Amino acid sequence: MQSNQSARCSNILVWTIILLLGVQVVLSFFQIIKVDAYIKLTLQGSSRQLNSNLAYVGNVPRYVEDPQQGDADPAEITVTVFSDYECPYCADAAGVIDELLTRYPGRIAIVYKDFPLESHPNSYRAAEAAMCAHFESKYIEMHDLIFESQDSLTEDIYSSFAEILGLDISRFESCMENGEARSIIDQNISLAKSLDIPGTPTFIVNGYILGMTDLQKVLTVMLREEVSTE
Repeated sequence: MQSNQSARCSNILVWTIILLLGVQVVLSFFQIIKVDAYIKLTLQGSSRQLNSNLAYVGNVPRYVEDPQQGDADPAEITVTVFSDYECPYCADAAGVIDELLTRYPGRIAIVYKDFPLESHPNSYRAAEAAMCAHFESKYIEMHDLIFESQDSLTEDIYSSFAEILGLDISRFESCMENGEARSIIDQNISLAKSLDIPGTPTFIVNGYILGMTDLQKVLTVMLREEVSTE
């Protein structure tokens, strides 16, 4: 008798778990529909002029060398950022990213893809410096220093940044001289061009290209908070 009761209890527990999992799947499905619909509406009403062919690019490849910020593993939301170190709007974007990470701790991961533009002569070397610092686990710190000195980037400044960050100077300078980071940067440049990324900064969430204002609104929806109508 006791064993039959235990069996019934076990069956009830199993079916309860299955039911809860089913409800979660359904809710997640409708949340995805809600997010995608909102993104589309945001893009349609955005003041940012986007070619309709660029609104959706699908899944963006993530390379093992790409730096990541955010302690979510796995993250609820992954934001891929294509950025250029001489782009003033990218410097503004860095502040937006910091704000988002502070607002949603443990829920967002930022994946960085350096996309130095040909029109910015110092940007490629800046990207190399950031990636060489990344090899010593200091990408974000170098990234921030470069943006803080965006208007005065010179060939000598990166070694001084490396000293400030306590990097192995010999290793860092060897990386810069031998072009150890170029294959990674070139890989992301090729990716950006293949996706027809229009410029920098470009954010990609759920395969959609977003501007900074759109990014904040969309993440608010995706993280199930009330969207500001302002």
